[in-house]
Amino acid sequence: MLCEMPWPILQQGCTSPNDISRRSMEEFIFHPLRPGMELKLRKDRLKVEILRFHPDKFNSNIARKLRECDRERAIEIAGALARMLTHMMAEEIKKET
Repeated sequence: MLCEMPWPILQQGCTSPNDISRRSMEEFIFHPLRPGMELKLRKDRLKVEILRFHPDKFNSNIARKLRECDRERAIEIAGALARMLTHMMAEEIKKET
């Protein structure tokens, strides 16, 4: 089900792009106790999520496994996530210069 997808947010029940805010994504992505991410830099954490939700990868690896009734909405959410994550990465890169 769409609401059970592992979107990069702490709260459950995401069924549209409007359910995801930048703040909720940052709380999840940069959480200090997130397993496997404790020693990663902010930029590295973002890269992991960008690769996970990139439209080409998401559509070929994840979306095709979803129920048809959830597929279109999941692709829409993943696309919105990819755009937000790309924007966040650009900001991190800008901070370095």
